[in-house]
Amino acid sequence: MKKRIVLQFAFTAIFSLFISCQKSRDTIDFFRNPLEGGCQVAEYHIAFFDDPVRAVFPFKKTFDASGKIVKEIECVFWPEVTQITSPDFHFNFKIEQRGLMIFFINKEITKGNNPDTVVKVTLNNEGRPKFSIANREFFWQNFVGYYDTLEREEYIYGKNRIVAIKTNYIGVNPNSSVDSLPYDKYGNLLSFESNTYEYDYSRRAKQQFYSQDYQGANWPFYLLQYLGFFPEVNSPVNIRTHMVGSGDYYGDMTDHKFDAKGKLTSYSFSGSPVTIVWNCNK
Repeated sequence: MKKRIVLQFAFTAIFSLFISCQKSRDTIDFFRNPLEGGCQVAEYHIAFFDDPVRAVFPFKKTFDASGKIVKEIECVFWPEVTQITSPDFHFNFKIEQRGLMIFFINKEITKGNNPDTVVKVTLNNEGRPKFSIANREFFWQNFVGYYDTLEREEYIYGKNRIVAIKTNYIGVNPNSSVDSLPYDKYGNLLSFESNTYEYDYSRRAKQQFYSQDYQGANWPFYLLQYLGFFPEVNSPVNIRTHMVGSGDYYGDMTDHKFDAKGKLTSYSFSGSPVTIVWNCNK
């Protein structure tokens, strides 16, 4: 009798361990680290400012020798699209990941000859961003609390997708806010801050990428979007057909084109070409 009890206990323990490992593996598989292979956007290009030459807008990534690991990103952020010509909106970052921490380091050397870590991101156990902290270098000077300011964004999840962002500014004019991200019944994002989106519910897509919002002060959130950490935001279930940002920033999205594997490669936004270059090294 004692042997049966011992064997039953051992079986239960082994089974529990198997289930625990299986659950952990499924969680990891559910959300792949976009910095380490997979199928991700290497360059997302909106042709608003390609005169006289092609400009990086809004981002382009650099990979390691294997073509899998993201090592750098050149990117632009903007509170109003017409203002991105200022150097205040342009960044070149080296990217370093150490465990559950990601560091975005300015490639330009500071006056003290030291690299400057501009943004730090902490991931949760599922590999999703938990919160980010950005220093004042990452702010346009007209943002609230610019001088001696840190911005901390906390990312809140529900049903395996981001549902809210809590933002805290710590500085001369400290303040905080919470912005929600509502979805329709199909899983398409409907709005974020002043941005709203419309979809063609008769057309679904396998893999898309949209990131052309009026960005306000949420630059850390958009940096993480550029890197692919929020696929539920950038790759909706249905084809996006219209967006409204702030003021006169709005337009139709037309002429969507997909490759043989169902990935969105180009479309037109208010008559301006948008192209998407994918890197699918596993």
